[in-house]
Amino acid sequence: MYYLIAGVNNFTENTQDYNYKRYYNLLGVLYYEKQEYHSAYDFVSRAIYYYEKNEYNKVNNFVLHYNKCKLAQKLGYSSVAENEMKFILDNKELLPRYINPELFSQFEFYLGSSWHNFQQKKFFESLSDIENAIKIIDDTPKASKVEHAKALYQKGLILYNLDSLDCSKKFYQKAKYLFKYIVDVNNYESNAIINSSYIGLAQISIKKKEWENAHNYLDSINLNFTRFTVQDSLSKDHRIFQLDQEIEILTTKADVAFNIYLHDQKKEYLEEASNYYLRAEESIDILRQVSYQFADKAAILKKYHQFYEKALNCFYQLYEIDPENELTKKIIFKLVENNHSAILKDHKQSLELKSDSTKKIEQELLQKKSDILKADISDSIKEDSIKILNIRLRLLNSKYLETANDSNNEELFIALKSSLALRRSTYISYFMGSDYLYVILVNKNNFLVDRIELNEDNKEIILKTYEALHVKRSRHIAFTGKKEAKKLYQLLIEPYKEYFRTTDQILLTSGGLLSYIPFDLLIDRNNKYLIESYQICNTLSAKEWLRSIEKDREIDMENVLAMAPFTSLKFNDQQFFRNSSKLSELPHTIKEIRPICQTPILNRDATKEYFINNVSDYPIIHLATHARINTNKPEYSHILFYPEPHRESRLFAHEIASMDLPNTHIISLSACQTGDGQWREGEGIVSLARAFIYAGASNTLMSMWIADDEATAFIFQKFYHYINMGYGKAKALRKAKLDFMAESKFKSISDNPFYWAHIQLIGNNGPPREDHKVILLIVFVSFCISCVVLCIHKLQKGK
Repeated sequence: MYYLIAGVNNFTENTQDYNYKRYYNLLGVLYYEKQEYHSAYDFVSRAIYYYEKNEYNKVNNFVLHYNKCKLAQKLGYSSVAENEMKFILDNKELLPRYINPELFSQFEFYLGSSWHNFQQKKFFESLSDIENAIKIIDDTPKASKVEHAKALYQKGLILYNLDSLDCSKKFYQKAKYLFKYIVDVNNYESNAIINSSYIGLAQISIKKKEWENAHNYLDSINLNFTRFTVQDSLSKDHRIFQLDQEIEILTTKADVAFNIYLHDQKKEYLEEASNYYLRAEESIDILRQVSYQFADKAAILKKYHQFYEKALNCFYQLYEIDPENELTKKIIFKLVENNHSAILKDHKQSLELKSDSTKKIEQELLQKKSDILKADISDSIKEDSIKILNIRLRLLNSKYLETANDSNNEELFIALKSSLALRRSTYISYFMGSDYLYVILVNKNNFLVDRIELNEDNKEIILKTYEALHVKRSRHIAFTGKKEAKKLYQLLIEPYKEYFRTTDQILLTSGGLLSYIPFDLLIDRNNKYLIESYQICNTLSAKEWLRSIEKDREIDMENVLAMAPFTSLKFNDQQFFRNSSKLSELPHTIKEIRPICQTPILNRDATKEYFINNVSDYPIIHLATHARINTNKPEYSHILFYPEPHRESRLFAHEIASMDLPNTHIISLSACQTGDGQWREGEGIVSLARAFIYAGASNTLMSMWIADDEATAFIFQKFYHYINMGYGKAKALRKAKLDFMAESKFKSISDNPFYWAHIQLIGNNGPPREDHKVILLIVFVSFCISCVVLCIHKLQKGK
């Protein structure tokens, strides 16, 4: 019961209608069996709302009204019972005379319970429920063949997941037959079951390596999909259902073609598979755009993560056949790029297209939503109000979502390469799959795609390095992962070192466990850390890096907001103290911020309210405080400010992400674990640092683990010192870390990465101030030369 309710709570505006009507109906039956009639009445009423709103199966709706009538009679709601009975009598033609409402309600319960257990991967429990559902139908004379077909298809799906292929095939064929000859083929749900049955039969044939049968089944599928955009009037639920179907069909077709290629080694099958994968990827992009809520987008990226692995495997095989084919390499680049910070890119793209008035309206709606959540009102009123606001937000944003797709991959690639050349930088991106680690490397003179097999040895190297930093870590002992750090360097950097000859800075985008490992601490064959040889800057994606350098400007160190709430713990709020897991004083934070700000905000003045009211006025922000990370619900990770009586002192990640900080150039989060959080496929680590980037900050300095107060203060002091001297951000951070390692008073810990590798930069290095005019001059001269060459070419063509 708990998991069902949790499932309902996780539904969002774009996917909830279809799910709500099934889950509310199921919850209604569960509460009825527990004799909790008030709750049952509430859930059945909600199920009716979603059935009628979307005009679902009218037989189901009739049965729900029948159940509501019974519940109203039990609860003494005489007027409701009378109205429901009137509906039943007026619409009795909706229910065929051979269906018993009581039996049909039980059937729906078992069908829903089976599907819920299936989603939880409890296949045997799911099979038991579906057999009970089928038994009810079998025992009912002239029972509904529509519902019978649904149950048969579901049993086929369960048996397939239990590897009972022959039995699964039998039930798929029965379901297909019933739907094909009985159900109205114009009904989108019926068409979906027919298509899904064919997909299931094709997947069985793939497992049995019966390629011709698989092809025949897939050729029988109705592929007459109506292409639509976000603005189309087609109902949201229909759109999502249809896109899911299209992606599944195209992916299955691609899988069949690819498996035939592996068997026959004929290139035409590989090209056929690549074509289907590209079409499916386009549909995934549209599906993500149609979804407005973050949770929906995240669910889509998680669901299709394996798809990207398959697509990359297919295109890499094409690349191996023809390594000179630039188009194949750029498609691999696009697939990897689309798996880095996809939601963030959608968000930033939509923001760039919004007018100031639209942004203002959106902020007002978000503020209203926040106020309602805090308000002391009943849950039902709160829930309804939030739903209305979510709908208004979705409508406000829907017209901006379509343009979020990176339609021009070529333009992105050219811009990336030219920008890297200007900054003597190399961009290296890693996509971590189950079997392979895909590598993209781009700089002025090179464009490389590669993959590394993730065998047991390589997986162990990555895992042990991660564990040394985040599981077995102690700042009071030596770093235990040096051996793995050397092996990781040999795995990830050494094979590509020849491409770094003209490189000062490495730009990194990584995935999976690699996202939790700072590359600073990788050790080369000369026992030097990577940070000793290169500037290192993390970026969330190539597009996000290009966007950040567009906003880059000279750093004004005269305009800094620096806050340190816990230089001393003199407050008496015991409730806050208990809730904050024994907060400690941070006495060194005063040394950290004094050199960069003449009027820092300290202790009781450093409140959440002050920060929110003033943050947008400063290009540079430095927070030296505590943070708490919630890995299960990262949106509830938070930064702590000085506690005020009866006021919230925690600034949550979801609040940060909804801020508007387009003028924030650098935000330094000198607090523990601000770069840590939950990994989400296709997006990355959902952390406090990412929340600030989501809000518009160009560059973020963050901490990857619980840090030493004094060491962190020293590194930040040096960082700002070099920034003030005109160094770029990555160069300043590298110099600060090298100074720490060379400092005599830190000699005993200077070789321990726990003390210095935790501070990481996300953003861009930015041109040093002394080089800024030179770079602009180079760009201007290059532009003039291009114009002259173009004119000469046109004149020669004219002759």
